[in-house]
Amino acid sequence: MTYQSVTHGAGHDARPAERYVPVAPLDLLGLLSTLWRGKLLVLFTTICAILLGGYYAFHMTSPRYQATATLQIDTTATPLRGVTEQWNGPDTDPSSLNTEVTTLSSNRILGQVVDQLNLLEDPEFNRYLQTPSPYSITAIRGRLRHLVAGTTPTAPDQTAIYEKTIQNLRGALTATRPADTYIFEISARSRSDAKAIILANVTAAAYVADQQRLTDTATRAAENWLATRVQALEAQLGAQEMAVNDLIATAQIQENAKLDGLSNQILLSEQQLDVAQDALSQLQSTSAPISPRQSAALAQLQSEITEIGAQRDRLRAQLTAQSAGLGRLHQMQREADATRALYQSFLTRLQETRVQRGLENPNSQVITAATSAQYLGPRKLLIIEIAALLGALMGLSLVILRDTLRSGVNDPTQLQGVTGLPVFAQTRQIHIHNLRHLRRAMANFAPAMRAIRTGLMLAANGRTPAVILYTASHGGEGKTDHAVALAHTLAQAGKDVLLLGADLANPDLVKHLRLQPTAGIADMIAGEALLQDALVNNTPLGFDLLLARHSSTSDDPILSDGLDSLCGVLRKRYDHIIIDAPPVMTDPTTALWAQLADAVIYGVQWSKTPLAMVQAGLDKLRDAGAPVTGLVLTKVNRRVIREGQHNTTRLWSRPALG
Repeated sequence: MTYQSVTHGAGHDARPAERYVPVAPLDLLGLLSTLWRGKLLVLFTTICAILLGGYYAFHMTSPRYQATATLQIDTTATPLRGVTEQWNGPDTDPSSLNTEVTTLSSNRILGQVVDQLNLLEDPEFNRYLQTPSPYSITAIRGRLRHLVAGTTPTAPDQTAIYEKTIQNLRGALTATRPADTYIFEISARSRSDAKAIILANVTAAAYVADQQRLTDTATRAAENWLATRVQALEAQLGAQEMAVNDLIATAQIQENAKLDGLSNQILLSEQQLDVAQDALSQLQSTSAPISPRQSAALAQLQSEITEIGAQRDRLRAQLTAQSAGLGRLHQMQREADATRALYQSFLTRLQETRVQRGLENPNSQVITAATSAQYLGPRKLLIIEIAALLGALMGLSLVILRDTLRSGVNDPTQLQGVTGLPVFAQTRQIHIHNLRHLRRAMANFAPAMRAIRTGLMLAANGRTPAVILYTASHGGEGKTDHAVALAHTLAQAGKDVLLLGADLANPDLVKHLRLQPTAGIADMIAGEALLQDALVNNTPLGFDLLLARHSSTSDDPILSDGLDSLCGVLRKRYDHIIIDAPPVMTDPTTALWAQLADAVIYGVQWSKTPLAMVQAGLDKLRDAGAPVTGLVLTKVNRRVIREGQHNTTRLWSRPALG
């Protein structure tokens, strides 16, 4: 539903109010009828789409196969893994495993596959081996790209070809990892099932070999590093041991027991010194005069004290020197011991690394090699089904578009509803080239002509009008053929019929009847010919023929004053006069001819003549005082006529068909 805004009148506040305006319902039956009328177009587009889809599926596309090889990442350590941990393989966290999946499609791995299988010589992966058609999509796209960029195409070098081959191979490979597993699945696609199997297996083997190579490289690097360190430590240890020996040799460092002896000697010297000093003090403390003997003893004690003090000082100096040298010796020995321990450790690791070489298991292994390839496509039946669907949709779209853009009338009910005039009949299009075709057309038009006669009789209270004018909006709508057919039908009924050819621009009537009139009505009015000279009696179709004029030099008879009297004579002589009048929209004299007629039949070409033009022609005749009696829908599609003939449910509600 829709709503309109209306404004209250004077005296009230100008405020918008909503008024309900119903929307015309969707004419589903009309839509279905339109689609049914266009079923041949839909069928045609569907068949064309199926043919194009089949050609694409069977001739333009190449088969695609896929083979899958399965890898497993080894997360357990080898027996010697604890000795050297220079290469532990990939980690087992999801990020590391996804990184390994990406590594599978790296240039390092794929380059080995390209070199091993010599894919540079395979046109499937090295597209430069093929010369593309200048009209192919790739060639056109390349030219457009260079045109937009303002560049010129150049031949690629070997590096670019190699990189492009790797890129094409990467597009044919897919590496996936099922969730919560250490499994890698390598899928390869190719035009050949055998090639797909080889690609999958070679790629898996290249990854395993690359992992083994990385392990060997890391082990070798560790071995070289350990060997270098062992050599350096060995030299350092030798230097340190030599320095210890030199220190012992040059400083004459004693052992700890000997140092203890020196300490004891120093202690003994100090004791002796104390005894001598005590004795000296006793001698010096006496008050009696000192005898020579005591003087000699005193001198001897002083000499001993001096000697013992000197000896004690020497022993102290020797002990101090020996203690300092011994500390230095111990420090150097500790450093040498540490170097020796480190040397022993690195030497052990070096020997174990050398033993480990060749015993390392690969960090990944192929657990399921590709043995068969799965057919991926093209799915020819699906392509054809999609093409059929697209073709049907295109056909339906064209039918709806054609019906939307069509300005003509394709339904007699619609024509009758718009004009308010009855549609007497529908006739199909018939091409007339000679008299034989004209006779066949008369037989085909007979049912429609009987319907026209019936309609005229009903409009004239049971009598067929004497003068019947047939016209149309413009030329080419079958007007003359219908006028001839109506005259022939009335003549077959035993009536005296005259066909008056008033359409001066239509020479087909005389040509089809194989007649050569020598005069026309204009000549008779001008006094240049008599009626018997202009009248053609008993034509091959049973009626008489009279032309308005037989040449383009004669005057138009409708503009002459003597035409009324001549028409009166013809009415007395013939039962019916059929006037083939000019088109209304191209010749203004048609309105004058219509004033002479008792009934006017208006032809409307099916699906071509616009309703606006039909309405304009009817208005002209109505304004001239010669309203149209009925309509005829001409040149209807044969299929529509056949549908009308077989539609028994609407037989009495449709115009007669011819």
